[in-house]
Formats: sequence, C-alpha cells, structure tokens
Amino acid sequence: MSKMVEEARHIWILSERPEFISGISSELRRYGIEACLFDTETYKTSSPQGILIVDAVLAGSRADEVPVSLVTDSDLRIFYLKEPLTGSTELITDMASSVSGPGEKPDKYESALFTLNAMVRSLNRTLDYRSVLPMALEELMERYGCRHLAMLALEGDDSRLSVVHHRGIGRKPLEVMSSWEGERVYNKVFREVLTVVDVIERELLHRLSPQASWWSKLMDIAGGNGKSDFILFTLKSNHKPVGMVIMGYERPRSWSAEDKECLSIIGLQLGLTLENLNLFDRVQVARHEWETTVDSMEDMVFFADSEGLVQRANEALASYIGLEFGSVIGKPYYEVLGSRLPLEDQPCRRVLKSGVSEILEVEDLEGRIFRVNLCPYLDGEGRASGVVHVVRDITEEKTLIRLEEEKRQLQELDRLKSRFMASVTHELKTPLNAIIGFSELMLAGTYGEVSDRQLKYLENIHTSGGHLLSLITDILDYIRLEAEESGLDKEDIDIDALIFSTLDLMRQDAETRGVELEYKAAERPAMVNADLRRIRQVLFNLVSNALKFTDRGGRVSLRTSSGRGEVVVEVEDTGVGVAPEDQEKIFREFTQVGEEARAKGGTGLGLALSKRLVELHGGRIWIRSEPGEGSVFSFSLPLNRQVNEEKARGERGADSRITTT
Repeated sequence: MSKMVEEARHIWILSERPEFISGISSELRRYGIEACLFDTETYKTSSPQGILIVDAVLAGSRADEVPVSLVTDSDLRIFYLKEPLTGSTELITDMASSVSGPGEKPDKYESALFTLNAMVRSLNRTLDYRSVLPMALEELMERYGCRHLAMLALEGDDSRLSVVHHRGIGRKPLEVMSSWEGERVYNKVFREVLTVVDVIERELLHRLSPQASWWSKLMDIAGGNGKSDFILFTLKSNHKPVGMVIMGYERPRSWSAEDKECLSIIGLQLGLTLENLNLFDRVQVARHEWETTVDSMEDMVFFADSEGLVQRANEALASYIGLEFGSVIGKPYYEVLGSRLPLEDQPCRRVLKSGVSEILEVEDLEGRIFRVNLCPYLDGEGRASGVVHVVRDITEEKTLIRLEEEKRQLQELDRLKSRFMASVTHELKTPLNAIIGFSELMLAGTYGEVSDRQLKYLENIHTSGGHLLSLITDILDYIRLEAEESGLDKEDIDIDALIFSTLDLMRQDAETRGVELEYKAAERPAMVNADLRRIRQVLFNLVSNALKFTDRGGRVSLRTSSGRGEVVVEVEDTGVGVAPEDQEKIFREFTQVGEEARAKGGTGLGLALSKRLVELHGGRIWIRSEPGEGSVFSFSLPLNRQVNEEKARGERGADSRITTT
C-alpha cells in the first residue's frame, strides 16, 4: 500500500462547509484513511505532500480560482469536488495512484488492499454481535459489485454445510441449495476443491472437474440456471475450514490474482469472526445455563483455577460473604472464605495434585456448619486445571440429626424404664396377692380365732396390701398404654347402663365415707362403641377421685348429656377443688397437686391414665374447678347411635336417680 494510505496525514481537506468536511472524512474512514484539515499556515510550516481535496464550491468550479495559490509543490495532488464522496472506489484508487511512487503495486492491488482494509474495519466495529457478519457481507457485496451472496458454515455434530446468511437470493435458488442434491454438491466442492484452493471461480471450477457443468446449475444463486457467473472462497479459522461464501453475478466477471488473494484473506477474517460468534453463542448458552441452574442454587458454588483465584461464583456465595458479586472474581479463594470459614488451602492443593474429589465439614465463626465438596476440573488432557467448590449449609441438617439421635436415645431409655417398671411391678403383684389372700383367710377365722389386737393388725395388712395392689395395677395399666401393648376391645355400650353398674360397685365405698352419690341420666339415651372395661376404669377413677377429696356429708353427682355427635359424662363433687394454675398439671403422670392430695397418697396416675384411655377412644377430658367450691371432671365419647327415647326409658324405668348416703 502507498505511503498515502499508510500515513493519514497525506490526505487533506480544504473547505468551509462542515457538511462537506464531515462527509469526506466519513467516507475516507470507510477505506481506512484519516484526513486532516488544510490551511496555509500548515502548508508554510510543514510543506505537506499527498492529496488535497478541495471544495469546488469555494473555487467556483475553476482550478485557477482555488484559494491555495501558495501551493506550488508538485508532490501535492489536488482534486476538486462539489459534494462529499459517495462510495466511489475508482476515485479513491485514482487518488492513491496519484501519489504512488516507483516500485509500488499497480492500481488493482491497491484497490484490493483498500477493500481488505474496509472489510477488517467493518468486522472490528463496536456493534451488536449479531450485526457484525451481515454488515461485513454487505460491505463485501458493495466492494465487489455483487447482488447475490450466500454464506455456508459447518453446523451440528454431522459437520455438514448449511446456509447461515444470504443476500439477494430468490426462493427457488434457496430451495435448490437446501435440497439433498444441493447439499451433497456443496459439501463435495467444499471438501474436495476448496480444501486445496482457497478461491474458485466458475471458469476454474469447470477446468478442474468434469462435473462442474452440473454443479453450476446448483450453484447458480443468481437464478441463471447454470449460466450465471459465481466465485467461491473458503472461510478458515486457525487454518481449519469452517465454511464458504459464494457470490453470484448475472454477467460474466473476471478475477485478478490480487482479487483472489484479497478474498482468501477476507475468508480468513470472516472465518475467524464466524468462529468467534459461534463461541460467543456457546458462551451465552453456558452463561444462561449457569444463571438458570447454579445461580439459582441455595448452595454456594465457585470455581478456583490452579493458582487458587476465583474465576466463577454464584450469587449465593456473594450474598453469604457480603460482597458485591463482581468483587468476588479474581480473589484468592482462601480470602473469599477465610474471613468466614476456617478453610485452609491444603485440601484444594491436594485435589489439584491428586485429581480426586474430597468432602469436608467446616464451621464458621458464627457456629454454622458447612459441607464443602471439592471436585477437580479436568482440562482436555485430563489434568486438573482448577477446583469446583460446592458449599452447603448443613446446620439445620446437623441439628435434626442430633435431635433424632437424642430422641432415639430417649425412646430407648423410656423403653428400658417401661420394661424395668413392668418387670418390678409384676414381681411385686405375686407376693402382694399372697399377702392379701392369707390376710383375708386369717380375718375370716379359717386358721382359728384371732384376738382383737391381732384382728386390728390383720385389717391394716389387708387394707395396705389392697392399696398397694391398686397402685401397682395403675402403673402396669399405664405402662401397657405407653408401650401400645393394650388394644381396645370395642363393643356397643349403653352409657347409662354402664354408669348404673359402676355406681353399684362403688356404693359401699360412698356409704363408708358418708358421701351422697347420685346420677342423673340424659333425657335421650346414648349408645357408644367403646371398650367396656376401659370406660368403666375411667368412671371408677373419676368417681374414686371425687369420693377421696369430698368430706363426709358432701355429694358426688354424675350427669350425662348428648349432642353434636358426642356424649358427655360429668362427675361433680363438693370437695376441696383445684387451683387454676394446677388444672393443666393434674392430668400429667405421677403428678399430685396440693397438700391434701399428697396427704391422701396415690401414684398420681389415675387421671393421666383416664385421659389416655378417653383419647384412645377419640374423646377428650377436662376439668372445671374453683378452690373450696368443688370440681367438675368431664369427658366425652363419640356417639355410635341413639336409641329410641321411649324404649330406653321403658328399660330403665321412670326413676333414674340413685342416692347413697
């Protein structure tokens, strides 16, 4: 290329019109040329050489009136223009030729260099990446006067050519190109011809292959059915063919060696650009996949290279360490984590050296526990070039595991406790039964007469043994319920009949205590499906508890009512009552509230056992009480069915009231 093209100071513009100066400068930049404004002072001090473009409007379109009379150096060529350039390659070539010196390339070579320079500039423009190739191809078509162009590139795993860009091609030629025969021919020419010669025009293709006449019909993108002219050139990336370009002409065109050399270089530039755009697409896809997967993960993920510098990280990591996302990249990974996680660099180096993954657990300064997975990232040669870190917060997981283990240990202890208590109480019942049985025989005089003093002691032995047996029985019942060893043997039960029979058993105890015992049945009888023995045990516990804490002359009343799918049994006494703060505790195991309760003795299991039995039936139990005003213990059971009111009353009789004094 001439010195004028190489050095932008050799192009000068003389004009007073801003639009003329802007237009000329813009057009020259398309050819890789930068121009400067000319003035006489510049000429006097530097004696410029090259080309001077003069606004002919200022000169009245006459050379002798050009206001540069001081210009006498024959090395300064003058061109007169009224308007800015409009893409005239010939004029630019003439301007370059006018300053060509001895030994420089001829005009055609200069034109090719101008074209190549313009193509390179178009490919290097800062534009949207999708616009680079189309604009470069338009530039190529303008430079070579081409109206029909197609770019084909290798795509997919089968590495076959397919059209990626086209300009000025009709529907029918496109269908021919995309047909099976068209694809076969284009691939054959690409692999067998263009891999040997970078640029092939129609005439040369006919000389190289006897099939060229048939190929020409398939390659005639100008629509001439094989008669139109065309030229093909290879696209290369890193000396590897990646595609080709075909330019079609409706009339024959000759191609110089300089043109072919220029197209070969353009093919290299376009190939590199095409490959870069493909890489850019893959990077965009990978980035999108990262954003939709890794960035959306709650786990912290980052990649550190062989130098330990973080090259990629997700949002979770930046959020955890409290840094801006961009601030994480490029930092040593031990700095990124070191302030929060005491993670030394030895595990990372071990993974890099061995190529084997590692898993470790670390705890940060706030007591949170993390599981860190370190996986080697292998390059194309199978060597570890970095380490991928996946950091998961397992604090809650560890807490749950610890709680589960504690729960398991407590369950085991509870099981051992239940087995121990069941074994002990069972072993206690055997001698107690003997004590109670023999004391009864002695009290009955089976073994002879006993004195009054002996009788008193025997009664104490019998009473204490019975009390102790009752306590042991309560403990055994509760243990069986806790171990879920006691199933329910359900049957249809008339709740009124059950209460009548239970009160008959307790009448003597009430008379002994001097307490009135009464029962008022519901107006409508109720049937429940329940375990008769267990519900009788609940009634016995509640009534016994009421009798125990009711003074002589007091009253214990039972009532039943039904509605809303359940029957409610109430046991009311006129005893000491229960303080509000103790009412929640009273149903707990081994709990006795108040001094009087502790003085009366017992295991504190009666109410807890009753609550468990009622709940096993799908019911509920509760208390209403005021200190000094007595208590009302109530429990409910789901109704099974309601019998005919008259029939039930007829079976029970008119008087449903029992009174024991």
